[in-house]
Amino acid sequence: LLRFDYDRDGDLDLFLVVNGAAPILYRNDGGNANDWLRVKVEAGAGFNADGVGAVVTVQALPGGPVQRRQIGGTSHYLGQSERIAHFGLGDHTGAVHRVTVAWPGLGASTYDAVPANQLFVATGPQQFDSDGDGLVDDDELLLGTDVADPDSDDDGLLDALEVGSVAAP
Repeated sequence: LLRFDYDRDGDLDLFLVVNGAAPILYRNDGGNANDWLRVKVEAGAGFNADGVGAVVTVQALPGGPVQRRQIGGTSHYLGQSERIAHFGLGDHTGAVHRVTVAWPGLGASTYDAVPANQLFVATGPQQFDSDGDGLVDDDELLLGTDVADPDSDDDGLLDALEVGSVAAP
């Protein structure tokens, strides 16, 4: 059983695959009386591009209830659900107060006043380890710890001397 928004109208549809029988699509055409938000996460090149393991949190109103979904990599027999978090917003109307994405091992991103009734794409932080030493390049620049490239920004100054003066990316 796969759940996804087949017709992109904001309600979830079901697709049933039965071994040895024809698949069945249960399309939800009952109408959408309430607002909704779908969140797709893209962690960026070089790291878990599909955002598997990211936790998406939606709070429709300031101080209101919170909904959470984790982007999974699980599969079902003969299929896999889409990697998009779907949130029903109930009787809330207007923009969603806050969407937060906790990226596995990379911190969190927060988006405020996200319009409802859409597919929102949250792009994760761009983190790279170009020299393969286990340290993120941006951190090496700030800390001056990259022995292989002591002037990682190619400005003629040793990174270790720039620690106090380099602005965070």
